[in-house]
Amino acid sequence: MRNFSRALRVSVAAVATTALTTGLIAPAHAAASGPKNVIYMIGDGMGYGHIASNNLYESGQSKYLVEGAFGADTAKELEGESVQAFEDFNRLSMTTFPHGGSYDPAKAWSDHEYIKQGPTDSAAAGTAMATGSKVDNGTLGVSSYGHEMENLSERAIREG
Repeated sequence: MRNFSRALRVSVAAVATTALTTGLIAPAHAAASGPKNVIYMIGDGMGYGHIASNNLYESGQSKYLVEGAFGADTAKELEGESVQAFEDFNRLSMTTFPHGGSYDPAKAWSDHEYIKQGPTDSAAAGTAMATGSKVDNGTLGVSSYGHEMENLSERAIREG
C-alpha cells in the first residue's frame, strides 16, 4: 500500500510539474488587434429636429434650432460649443437624391413638396453609406456603370 501511495504522489507531482512547465513555455496567443465588429447605426428618417432634441436631452444645449412658427424654414446658429462633432463640418448634410439627381435650393425652400420628388431608395442609400459613392436607385453594391463596389466591411478585411 505504501508503494502505491508513493507512486500515486510521484505521478501526481509529475503531471502537475509537466502541466505547469508546459503552460509557462507555451507561446502566448496574441490579443486580437482592432475591433471585432463594426455597428453602423442609420437614423432612417432622422432630421435636424431629432438631432437637436437628442442634444438638448444629452447636454441641455444645441448649436442649431429652428426658429418661428410651425413649418419654419430658417435655422439659427446659437453661440457656444458644438454638441456633436459633425456640427462643425463645413457641409450641412449629405444630399438625399440618387446618383444623377439634383437639388435646387430655391425650389426646395419655396415649395416643400419639391423635396419629395425623386428621393433615393434604400438600396442606393445603403450602398452610398457603405461605399462612399452614390449609385442609381434599384442597385445594391454596384456602381452606376455596373461595376461591383467594395464596401466598408470588405475593405476592413482587406486592410486587416
